[in-house]
Amino acid sequence: MLRVSVVVPARNEEPRIGACLRALLAQDYPRDAYEVIVVDDGSTDRTAEVAAGFEVMLLRQAHRGGAAARNLGLSHARGALVAFTDADCIAPRRWLSELVAAFEDPAVGVCGGDVLGVGDSWVARYLEEEVRLFRLDRLQQVRPWPVFVTANVAYRREVFQRLGGFVPGLRGSSDLEMAWRVARDGRCRLLSRPTAVVYHAHPRTVRELYAQWFGYGVGRAQVDLLLFGRGAAARGCLTHGARALGTAGLAPFRVAARLVRAEKRGRFANPVLDVVRGLAYAAGYWAGFAGRSVRGSWRERVGGNSKSVAALLESDAGSSR
Repeated sequence: MLRVSVVVPARNEEPRIGACLRALLAQDYPRDAYEVIVVDDGSTDRTAEVAAGFEVMLLRQAHRGGAAARNLGLSHARGALVAFTDADCIAPRRWLSELVAAFEDPAVGVCGGDVLGVGDSWVARYLEEEVRLFRLDRLQQVRPWPVFVTANVAYRREVFQRLGGFVPGLRGSSDLEMAWRVARDGRCRLLSRPTAVVYHAHPRTVRELYAQWFGYGVGRAQVDLLLFGRGAAARGCLTHGARALGTAGLAPFRVAARLVRAEKRGRFANPVLDVVRGLAYAAGYWAGFAGRSVRGSWRERVGGNSKSVAALLESDAGSSR
């Protein structure tokens, strides 16, 4: 049986990390075959103290970002496989078993699972139902290679030994760059496994949505600059800018069409959120191209989404009864 190290970077996740760790320690994978490593990334709240109350390896570093935290966890990992999730995620009992099963094929070096978004707002429903943010079927359509997000992915440790770890400077996009580096290397398979699921909370407000997608734009520009050069990134500036303007120009007509179709639950206004998302991504991409970086997650930057995934899931379960 393959031994697994689960690495969880965390910064100011006091309200959420307890539920995350309870779920990880309750996996149906044999308990003596996996370890959980929490890396506290310079939290200013009680994140580390909460994590210390669980049967986990707790590491601490000054605030350097999620990529650096994952690299620190990697340096202490003892498993042949290293799985990653985030402190604001909840993993069902079969999550780890499903991820590990993909590595029965020795050619597989990376396996990514599905991330199901939860939320109790118009914005959160839009991201899950229309954008399908972080869903495998959408991530597999990204070009030039698919994306596996560190909310739900596992690597053979030898992949990092061969190609190196995450790039610390890519605070918001190190998972994108790492997956693309493995794909470009071509010496192992990247496999998707929809049955390996975690739950994640989406942004709740328009402000949070903008902050999230601005960060994604910055990260994508940084990756394009690193992997493909300044010429490709300059073309990206033009492409994403044109897309954002096109989306904005079409928005009134798309809203009108949805009103005619009598879309339910306010979906007639979702094209407005498409505009916000597109403009944020383009603005972030231009900022990343100009050398700007973002510090912290969208939640840290706007102080949003204090409701935990566990609470949202409980609320959903109660409303369905």
